[in-house]
Amino acid sequence: MTKTNQKIPEGWSIKKLADCCSMSSGGTPSKNNSDFWNGDIPWISASAMRGIFFSSSEEKITELGLQKGSHSVNKGDLLLLVRGSMLWNCIPIGIATRKLAFNQDVKGISVKNNITNQFLLYWFKTNEHFIKNMVVGTGIGAGKLDTQELNNIKILLPPLAEQKKIAEILSCWDEGIEKLSALIEKKKIQKKALMQQLLTGKHRLKGFKKPWIDVDLASILQYEQPSKYLVDEVLIYNKSKIPVLTANKAFILGSTNDTEGVYNKGDCIIFDDFTTDIKYVDFPFKIKSSAIKILTPLKSETNLKFVFEQMKRLKYPLGGHKRYYLSEFQYLPISLPCPAEQKAIADILSKADEEIELLNKKLEAFKLEKKALMQKLLTGQIRVKVN
Repeated sequence: MTKTNQKIPEGWSIKKLADCCSMSSGGTPSKNNSDFWNGDIPWISASAMRGIFFSSSEEKITELGLQKGSHSVNKGDLLLLVRGSMLWNCIPIGIATRKLAFNQDVKGISVKNNITNQFLLYWFKTNEHFIKNMVVGTGIGAGKLDTQELNNIKILLPPLAEQKKIAEILSCWDEGIEKLSALIEKKKIQKKALMQQLLTGKHRLKGFKKPWIDVDLASILQYEQPSKYLVDEVLIYNKSKIPVLTANKAFILGSTNDTEGVYNKGDCIIFDDFTTDIKYVDFPFKIKSSAIKILTPLKSETNLKFVFEQMKRLKYPLGGHKRYYLSEFQYLPISLPCPAEQKAIADILSKADEEIELLNKKLEAFKLEKKALMQKLLTGQIRVKVN
């Protein structure tokens, strides 16, 4: 987004977004007419743009359905989500890889001859923060991007040759990020296979022959209620402060300035009494939810990391909004080898986790570097040489 007092790089110009592209609205053919559906043209809705661009949830319409109720873009055009709660988190946008139809929650964007589609895509990603401020309306399923306001945005536009070079550089970064992401997924699959072999006893480590025994969790773990470690206010995460945890997907909810009542007794497992989600924690923390149980070994010979890995394999059906650990979950059995074998297996799996964690940190660093570079390239702070 161009600021009024921003210096214009030599050879660049200022244009309104409407001068660089045209937007078309989509629609939904009547669901009651079978002649409109199950055709050959992919039809994109908000749900199909969730997460990665164009999910497998896309439907298909016929040519007649396109004529009567929708609109299409061609390969290379952009699709932008303009309505839905996702807009509060990100601005889903991507380039069509084929002819596509779309519904009323989406806008098709065709570039004019003064801009390339790749450059425009990176411009959207760079200015996502400002574009989100143009979203009006709240609530589940609500939130609409004001496209009239969007069309009036002024953008810095380099010559086409420089646009192409900028997009080429950023595409190389994207390719590297995609390859690293694929490697991380491969390592996760490898670890899962390793767990299946090591945690079931199908593959025994050299030097271990003693039979495994089945024990329930209550016989090897003790629990502690989180009341002493609860926090009222959760702040934006700051590495220098005490983290506030949950056992669910988010894990680190944020930080707290409260240094009283911090759990600092060593490694533990935190267990969500309602969802049965678990996390292994090896650092001091505080808790937000009273539904968390803090689990530690009853005996020092029990390897908590091994138990954690076994607990992740447990399949437990949930039903109703109730607490599970004391009434049911603690009585579930796991297979347990001797302490030395527990440690040996846990060490192997921990090394796999460390490798994945290092790759994840590298990925996040790449994303931050690319974001910073993109900002500088698209504002002319860094100029590229054009052959």
